[in-house]
Amino acid sequence: MKNYKIYLPGIVCLLISILLGLMVLKDYGVSWDEPIQRNTGYMNYNYIFKNDASLLEYFDKDYGVSFELPLIFIEKIFSLSDARDIFLVRHLATHLFFLLGTFCAYLLTLRLFKSQFLACLCFAILTFHPRLYVHSFVNSKDIPFLSTFLIAFFLSEIAFRKDKSLWFILLGLVCGYATGIRVMGMMLTCCFIFFLVLDGLKNRSKKTLRYLILFIIAHFFILILLWPNLWSDPVNNLIGAFRSFSHFRWEGHVLFGGQIIPATQLGWDYFPTWFAITTPELWLPLGFAGLLAVIVHFVKFPRTYLGRTQERNYVLYAACFLMPILAVIVFKSVLYDGWRHLFFVFPSFVLLLIFFVSKLLKTKFKKVVMGLCIVQLLFTAGFFVRNHPYQQVYFNHFVSHEIEYLRHQYELDYWGMSLSKGLNYILDHDSSANVRVFLSLTPITNNIDFLPAEKRKRIQGVDRQETPYYFLTNFRGHPEDYPYQKNFYEIQVLNNTILRVYKVEKGEENL
Repeated sequence: MKNYKIYLPGIVCLLISILLGLMVLKDYGVSWDEPIQRNTGYMNYNYIFKNDASLLEYFDKDYGVSFELPLIFIEKIFSLSDARDIFLVRHLATHLFFLLGTFCAYLLTLRLFKSQFLACLCFAILTFHPRLYVHSFVNSKDIPFLSTFLIAFFLSEIAFRKDKSLWFILLGLVCGYATGIRVMGMMLTCCFIFFLVLDGLKNRSKKTLRYLILFIIAHFFILILLWPNLWSDPVNNLIGAFRSFSHFRWEGHVLFGGQIIPATQLGWDYFPTWFAITTPELWLPLGFAGLLAVIVHFVKFPRTYLGRTQERNYVLYAACFLMPILAVIVFKSVLYDGWRHLFFVFPSFVLLLIFFVSKLLKTKFKKVVMGLCIVQLLFTAGFFVRNHPYQQVYFNHFVSHEIEYLRHQYELDYWGMSLSKGLNYILDHDSSANVRVFLSLTPITNNIDFLPAEKRKRIQGVDRQETPYYFLTNFRGHPEDYPYQKNFYEIQVLNNTILRVYKVEKGEENL
């Protein structure tokens, strides 16, 4: 009972977060990529259970499906057939997995710093980052990958501290599972192999060698088991996936700094800029100060920070923050849609932030630091309330919030979740039996399917020549206004329009 009470603040935070998630679950639309992700899961499911070899020729066969496959299993178990039910369940499962990861961060912080304030702060920063929060419902790629990093960090602290085989097996399984979501998970694997080899060289212990072998076996067992594309040729197909994602095949364009730029030609500043303008202000100096402090301490005391000590955890976090960013810059990897491909570096950044705050709390500025952190959380909460359910369009005050400035400088609701609200507004304010909608964007179709059945059947999809119709835009690839006369509805966040609905009349179809 005593041990239970230690974790009570974190359990309360988790339960409140789950309740909040259930309350807002239906408020978020379907993102651009969700049906694609689901289809990838189905291709793998059919390959396993229906002997359908289409997977071997599938365009996205190199995507790991260790999170997508369980989502398909859930569909089958509960006999889900309606699109709305399917995506609501997917959103719930993805969000709960995210909360599992952030709760592991709470437990990890409590173990490292023995502070309920720091543990709850870590949980709050991760769980309620505005952009991450919305993605935790609709992004079954980047958010589960981020979550596995948090789980792995938690298990690694236990494994190296308790020095038991079972924990290294569990750690290997989680790292293999992470790699089965995105191949960058191998970075985690390499870090832990490096630590085990280092321990083995230092201690010359057969026990450490056993841990290393068990970790590697567990890793590749779960990786291959949950990634059917690897079954025929594990080594070459894994190498092929690495090559594919290091220079991804997307040749689209993004809006960055007011210019439409090919994703293959982005400069080194793409991620740093996005990270700097979309992370709550106070977390940036605290996180980078923590990173700098770890680097300085590592240079001064390398043996302490590489030995089996608590300090080695901080080296791991610094490495898992810096290495992916440097790799993206050096190899000029394709990035798009803000910085979602690098969401997984944020847990490391937050843990470095907590490390630095822990140092500040030992000074005379303790109350000031705690107060500033609480104020930042309150400001972030205010944005949540004012702009629900469009928190994915969060920008901090390091960038201008002037009227329509952001819309002409950066991608806003690039995945089109706000289209769900636009469609509902049309149906609520147009009593026609058949409501004509121009199917100009993939996420429009996605969100039509997400409507309740009685609303969905009223939508009639038309092409550009079949006026009149409603035209919805999230301005992706076209930040300018359209020349149509009737502005039927729009949604604004931070003084910038993220969605507009035009009612196009006859004669305007070619404008």
